[in-house]
Amino acid sequence: MAGKKKGAPKAKPEMTVEEVFSSVSTVQASGLNPPPARTVLTPRSAEACLKHGINPEILRIRDLESFFDPNVDPAVQRMRHEAYSQRRHEMMAIVRQERKKIVNAEVAAGMAGDGEAGMTPGAIMAQQAKANATFVENEEKRLLKMKKRQEKEIEQMLSFEMKMSEIVEEREKRAEHEKQKEERRKKEKGKRAKLLAEERRVKDLRRKA
Repeated sequence: MAGKKKGAPKAKPEMTVEEVFSSVSTVQASGLNPPPARTVLTPRSAEACLKHGINPEILRIRDLESFFDPNVDPAVQRMRHEAYSQRRHEMMAIVRQERKKIVNAEVAAGMAGDGEAGMTPGAIMAQQAKANATFVENEEKRLLKMKKRQEKEIEQMLSFEMKMSEIVEEREKRAEHEKQKEERRKKEKGKRAKLLAEERRVKDLRRKA
């Protein structure tokens, strides 16, 4: 008896950006830019993200613990989480606006009707060629925009890290200053205790003399 054939693996269900935005990320990394997720988006959502070079993974919810790194100061970890949360909402606003434009364009195209019905084959080919050229141009613009966005994010990240380093360094300086101050206080206290002990010893000797 022949064995049952294994079925093909089920494809991942498509998600809208709203569903991605309300989902929790499984990423565990201290950085603000996680690797691209294998998220299958609906056509409009995918187009909106691609248009602005936005990685869908940065739209997911991440808690403070997901930024943990044993080599990173907890204050830096907390500020990275806050920066990520702020950027997440900013990127989502961009994607929502772009998706709305896409829907409006589709509605407008549907209302215009079928314009190819009375066109000659040559005119149709010319229109398709123009559409292809526009697609290539838009793709080049999108890639350039993505590159600029990534460069800006890297620049912001470096600035952020420098600021955090300065904060940590300043905190360490204050802690060292307080430590030295406490040590001086203890030394002064020890000196005073010795002087008092010496004064008592001299008084005792005088009384016994």
